[in-house]
Amino acid sequence: ELLVLEPERLEIVARHILPERSIARLSLHDHTVTVVGDHSLFRLRWEPESAALTPASDPVLYRRIPGQGYAWDAVLDAGASWMLDNGNGTTAFDGTLEDKGEATAPLHLVRIPDDGTAPQYVEVDGRDGGIIVNPPSVDPERQIVVAFDSGHRTLAAFDFDSERINPLPRWRRDQSHAPHIVRYGATGELVTFDTRKNATGSIQERCVVLDIETGAELGAVDTASAMQTMAFPSPGWNCDIYVPGFTALSRVSVES
Repeated sequence: ELLVLEPERLEIVARHILPERSIARLSLHDHTVTVVGDHSLFRLRWEPESAALTPASDPVLYRRIPGQGYAWDAVLDAGASWMLDNGNGTTAFDGTLEDKGEATAPLHLVRIPDDGTAPQYVEVDGRDGGIIVNPPSVDPERQIVVAFDSGHRTLAAFDFDSERINPLPRWRRDQSHAPHIVRYGATGELVTFDTRKNATGSIQERCVVLDIETGAELGAVDTASAMQTMAFPSPGWNCDIYVPGFTALSRVSVES
């Protein structure tokens, strides 16, 4: 059930029953709310004047591939909803998401165009058992989308235009990234992460800044977290970023 709450008293002012469950965060553009269900994507229109919450379009079935898992959050940009599938298996998290995926199909970057045309799929790693808990990063100006597979240590960028996604990656890295990617549009810098287990089984996480066009590493530093970060890094006020790990909060900054 999708609810609209009055912000001060938290009274329910509108509600709409959805036919599917959802684990994804909600996405909003103008007054249209996008909900990623466990099989379909739903768009609902919020009309504040009449306090009405109604379907804005027909649901779009995105699970069309045998063995495919459900998707998490949708990014709304460049005329489409973008997401990553195969999000099931996270309850097996043991400090990292490596080898925790349950899907028997490869993990996909999924684009659902706003114009009602069919969903598009690109394999991010190509192996079964991929897993994610967060969405891709879309750069509409450079027409590059960055996707990842946390189960297989794969981070990859793909070119796209108004009609298709190039299935051949622009670049690909061996990197175990899990949280939201922070993108600085003016510079093309991406703040990403990499988690590795050492010989003793303990975990070390790095914050890694990449160039979105080449995938080149521009800088890296260890965080204080003893587990893989899966939440939302937050940009600071002076070329810095805050990393909310499960065991520690880290502040990463750039020194000139």
